[in-house]
Amino acid sequence: MSIIYTELEDRIVEFPNDFKQVQAPGRAEGIVRMTEEPGAVTQTGDGILAEHVNNAHKLGVYLDLTASFEDSGGANTYKISIDNFTNKSIFNEMKIGILVPETNNKSFIKLSINDEIYNAKKILNDLTYSDFEINDIQKGKILYFIYNGTSFTIDSSLLPATNKTSGITQYGTEEMMALEGHRLAQILGVEYGGEIQIETTKEEGKAYYDQTTMYLYLCTETNTLNYADLSKYKAFSNFNLLNEIDDLKTTVIESMSLPGVTELYLEKKGDIAILSIDSGTAFDGRTTGQVLFVLPVGWRPKHNIHLALVPGVGETQTVPVIIKPNGQAIFIGSGTLSQPKYGSITYFL
Repeated sequence: MSIIYTELEDRIVEFPNDFKQVQAPGRAEGIVRMTEEPGAVTQTGDGILAEHVNNAHKLGVYLDLTASFEDSGGANTYKISIDNFTNKSIFNEMKIGILVPETNNKSFIKLSINDEIYNAKKILNDLTYSDFEINDIQKGKILYFIYNGTSFTIDSSLLPATNKTSGITQYGTEEMMALEGHRLAQILGVEYGGEIQIETTKEEGKAYYDQTTMYLYLCTETNTLNYADLSKYKAFSNFNLLNEIDDLKTTVIESMSLPGVTELYLEKKGDIAILSIDSGTAFDGRTTGQVLFVLPVGWRPKHNIHLALVPGVGETQTVPVIIKPNGQAIFIGSGTLSQPKYGSITYFL
């Protein structure tokens, strides 16, 4: 279906404001009729008929349901026909609607009206112009091109929504599509609550996204914070989980040097640590309440742990030790220490 366009011409005369008064035929005396006295007529022009007005109303939006599609020269061109239309007929805010014959596979889009080619752009949320994304223009949809004085723009509200443009939300699992809430909940295994930065109440048991770290966090305590306080959130994005898995695969070994100690080894995998010690003469002369050694940062337990060091062959003195969260290992037995003591303990960091 082509669109019928009527282009009107003005009437141009020598004396546009001159009229002659004559007696109206068949009417009472004094009833007169005004007739033009135009002088020379240089352009007849068109009368304003109801047909023209109706066409003008119809042409507020041109709608072509038989647009064709051409893919060539690095661009996709949508082609329509409008009877009696020329490039002089175009005007600002002119809107042309088409039934999209094919989905675009190029970023550069053109509109052809009676083989006259016009560029087309889309308007981003910041009111700048941009080329299209592939698949922006969907087959079978009605799409409107609006003339802005130099080219045609697309009413972005009728395009698929993106991170740069508002529009129609498309649901699915492909790139630039929105994931339905219940699908996201199925994937996460927990209900999604929104973004941490938004000033709302965060509910315990829901997941929240942090735009700063780009991590997902599980809310462990209801709060109104707009940042990820780790006392109230637990990170569980894939990246965090990957790091934890990598930590479990990695064994870290460190030795401590103490005067007189034969060996003092630390070994950890993830948040599990092992301490192994042969004291040699390092503890000789120590009495109850004295610090035997201090664990370095990164090797300290979360809470107090107890270690029993045993004597060598022929010795009977067992040495009870408490290791505190500050890393201090304190002798809590009685008497004065002598001779080598041996032991090991596994604990959580």
